[in-house]
Amino acid sequence: EADLARQYEVSRVTAGAALRELANAGLVTRARRRGTIVQSSPQPASMLAQPLLAWIVAHIDPSIGLGILQGIHRASYEAGCGLLLGNSGKSVDDEARAIRAAVAAGVAGIMIYLQDGEVYNAEILRLVARKYPIVLVDRYLRGVPCAVVASDNPGGARMLVRELLDSGHRHICVL
Repeated sequence: EADLARQYEVSRVTAGAALRELANAGLVTRARRRGTIVQSSPQPASMLAQPLLAWIVAHIDPSIGLGILQGIHRASYEAGCGLLLGNSGKSVDDEARAIRAAVAAGVAGIMIYLQDGEVYNAEILRLVARKYPIVLVDRYLRGVPCAVVASDNPGGARMLVRELLDSGHRHICVL
């Protein structure tokens, strides 16, 4: 701790906290009188102290996607979970690879924004059949009993216009 504190010009308390975080993540082992030993390979996610969740998405646009990612990160953190970000690429095959990689990493659940809501990805169907915790975001696969979080744009528009009408407005433009 003292060497790290000097090298990185931080307090010994900060260096100790960093080493504890690395130990919690399975990247180092700390032992009295032996010191801190770097692990040759990281521990699997299933052996980490906190559960890991996955958010799989093709891209994160700055307008809406970044806000969604920030919300997912905050909620995961508050629930005591780590977050694995997966890129589903440009095809359903890339999406299947990202799903398999998340499962192999030992995630406790997957949140995914599907490539195409019309295509029934075989990996999704396998996970649903195994009752694996999975939530689809803004996509609904008809006939597949899976949790879905979606926005109701028509319902929201109706509520918006109704609120304006109830407030006495008569000239309304919704873009």
